[in-house]
Amino acid sequence: MVLKETEAGIQKAILQYGAITEGVSMFRMNVMGIPIHGQPGKYRPAAEKGIADIYVQLMVWGIPVSCWLEVKAKKGKQQASQKEFEQRVENYFVVRSVDDAADAILKVRMKVLDRLYGLGHVAIDEYKKGRGELA
Repeated sequence: MVLKETEAGIQKAILQYGAITEGVSMFRMNVMGIPIHGQPGKYRPAAEKGIADIYVQLMVWGIPVSCWLEVKAKKGKQQASQKEFEQRVENYFVVRSVDDAADAILKVRMKVLDRLYGLGHVAIDEYKKGRGELA
């Protein structure tokens, strides 16, 4: 028997990956809305259509960085409202698997690290270590 990969199943797997990944926090955006700080179990509804399925906050050298993951099944396509949202935010990725999500997060980390190095905020050894070039 072959199991059909649904968007919901892929989202769940990605959120589980985020839960065990150091320096990464993930929030599912399309069901309950945005969590209200200091009020466990309370959510503010998403104000618009097209918001990505998963909001990711990761830490890069102590700097919080956001990215957005729009989860699609194998043949899924973005809606017009999702494409509009993509144009308004930075670090937006359409993902179809946990591996795609992990690659997206790595791209964001490397992008920020490259910027920090270019601005002289990270020494060359720290930069290479962060990029996995040094043990």
